[in-house]
Amino acid sequence: TEQIHASPIAADGKLYVPMNNGRFFVVRPSDAGPEVLCEVELEGNCLGAPAIAGGGISGATSERLECFGRPGIVG
Repeated sequence: TEQIHASPIAADGKLYVPMNNGRFFVVRPSDAGPEVLCEVELEGNCLGAPAIAGGGISGATSERLECFGRPGIVG
């Protein structure tokens, strides 16, 4: 129920899941069940689906634009 303002996105065999409360998860789904690879607490509430470009993942929160991925990516 917390995941109401942002949609997850799939890439590279993983799900990138932003939560309304600011948590952001990277999850690897499998037949045995999901494996949480990473959990990050972002500033503000996650809004909208993340975007994938140039080897990075960008996502907006109510406070800022976050970019994760290769160093040197402008986001």
